[in-house]
Amino acid sequence: MESNKKHILSIIIIAIASQIDLALFTHDFMISGGIIAFSIIYYFYRDLNAILTGIITGILVYLFRILVFIVGEGTLAQGLISFFPEVFFYIVFGLSINLFTNRGFLSNLNKMFVAVLISDILSNGTEMFIRSQIGLINLNFKIVWTLIMVAIIRALIVWTILNALKYYRILIINKEHVDRYRKFLIISSKLKAEMYLMEKNMDYIEKVMSRAYGLYDKISSNREQDSWEEDAMNIAKDVHEIKKDYYLVLHGVKEVTEVSSDDKDIYLHDILDILEESIGNLIKNNNIKVKLQIEAGENFLTTSHFYLMSILRNLLMNALDAVSERGKEGEIILIHSSNEQYHIFDVIDNGTGISKGDLDYIFSPGFSTKIDYSTGNVNRGLGLSIAKDIVENRLDGTIRVYSALEKGTNFRIQIPRDTLEVNK
Repeated sequence: MESNKKHILSIIIIAIASQIDLALFTHDFMISGGIIAFSIIYYFYRDLNAILTGIITGILVYLFRILVFIVGEGTLAQGLISFFPEVFFYIVFGLSINLFTNRGFLSNLNKMFVAVLISDILSNGTEMFIRSQIGLINLNFKIVWTLIMVAIIRALIVWTILNALKYYRILIINKEHVDRYRKFLIISSKLKAEMYLMEKNMDYIEKVMSRAYGLYDKISSNREQDSWEEDAMNIAKDVHEIKKDYYLVLHGVKEVTEVSSDDKDIYLHDILDILEESIGNLIKNNNIKVKLQIEAGENFLTTSHFYLMSILRNLLMNALDAVSERGKEGEIILIHSSNEQYHIFDVIDNGTGISKGDLDYIFSPGFSTKIDYSTGNVNRGLGLSIAKDIVENRLDGTIRVYSALEKGTNFRIQIPRDTLEVNK
């Protein structure tokens, strides 16, 4: 349908341009602007059928010529005879330009000049030969030489217009690049303030992690009860500071990127794309030797995107930690599948694996096989407990783990469709 529209529009434009002409030698023989329009249109729309365009254009131009001739008090019989050779002019031009296109002449403007020049000469030569054979014109050297000169002029006009358009496009592109660079500098300067707040928040987060783990340790061992209240208050203060700065950061980034959070629903595939990009950047920036693969199954709209993002990110980070410890090429695969009742997410890695003795405790808050007691930084356990809590208590799902030492781990999550999907 789109191709047909292009053909029709192109034919109409060429036919109209053909009416802008100059009469030479006799009132019957016209040098028109149709070829100029034909060449320029075909240069930009090479998917057009040049032969079909030439045939239909020739017929339409023929009919236009007759109509204009009759309006100018000519007779129909005279018009039918005088202008029918022009049909062959456009047919030959279409055949010739199609041949040059197949030879790659339209890929270079200098070659394009040659293609238009030769096609114009062949087309005019054919029309002149037919006119001479039916007695409409006496062919002589002066006419042939004039037609060659006209062909050169028309080819030069086409070449000049296309070059002008080319350089105008280059100027526009360069201007767009300058504008983009200017916008980039403005965005960068705005983001520096947000980055400062984010770096400041990292200090608060480290303090909160250390204090929170310290408080957890005191409570679990039932010691220094007098300090629990103060510790809890300090943690609350730090979290409050983080929340304030985070709000400013989020507001600033939204202004820069013009992101709106009005839409509360997001498609699963969009969530997985964000995860793949963010985890992929983390892998690249930290030069981790691991291949990340995400296999997205059925797409659906969900309001629980924050929960899903938290669950999957925690599991992927846990897997990334496991494969990094192994010290060789790692592989992490996130697979989404579904059945009539559930959406199923498998996060599989070929990392260090988990021993049978630890499998019963990995979802316990604070449990870890690797922990920095000075900062409270837990590489495993805390993220898994968060994932389990969200899956089971917020989404009514289940989470299971299958693992073997030095072979890898598979976390499988099942969440009911009714919980995740938005029905619209």
